[in-house]
Amino acid sequence: MRVLRWGMALFLSEKNCKKLLRKLTGPNYSVFEQNKALFLIGEYDRLSNYAKAIAKLDENKLLYKIIRDAVHTINHEQAEMINKEIMNFLE
Repeated sequence: MRVLRWGMALFLSEKNCKKLLRKLTGPNYSVFEQNKALFLIGEYDRLSNYAKAIAKLDENKLLYKIIRDAVHTINHEQAEMINKEIMNFLE
């Protein structure tokens, strides 16, 4: 398995991405394949400032949004914004 490692995050090759999603999410893994998942990332989170991580999200056509003025605990730091983003995504 080809894995790019950054901190605690793992970035898989496209070949192994589906396999990992199946393992981590069980029978509901298909939501990732159908773009029914949205990654919300804080603007100042280390992940959003790591170009390879963002490139992998783009490369695998995964939906994501950078949340301004937030670090890692975005649901606490920008609660109203996160609720709005989730509601917009679910509509």
